[in-house]
Amino acid sequence: MKTDDVTEMVKRLEKEAAFIIGMPGGREMYATITEAAAMLEAISQSRAAAEDRLFNLLARIHRDGGHYLDEHGIEKACADADEKVAWLHARDDARPEAPRRS
Repeated sequence: MKTDDVTEMVKRLEKEAAFIIGMPGGREMYATITEAAAMLEAISQSRAAAEDRLFNLLARIHRDGGHYLDEHGIEKACADADEKVAWLHARDDARPEAPRRS
């Protein structure tokens, strides 16, 4: 779920709050819904931050500021980045003076 979707859901909830609270058990229901909306908002923000980190890492591996990802999409950008990193590791491991990774 995108952050914009969660934000819209919270706005709708705020508009419907009076109706929900007026129902039998409405205050408890509203509190539960509000808590769930806050949790969804936090999850959405966390996912967006993780996505940003992934996109920045791919841009660094492709050395292009994100253009490769934009042009080829996430699947190909990840697959090609994996190949690049594997090649670099193999190259480094083949050097006699190469430090060993743990």
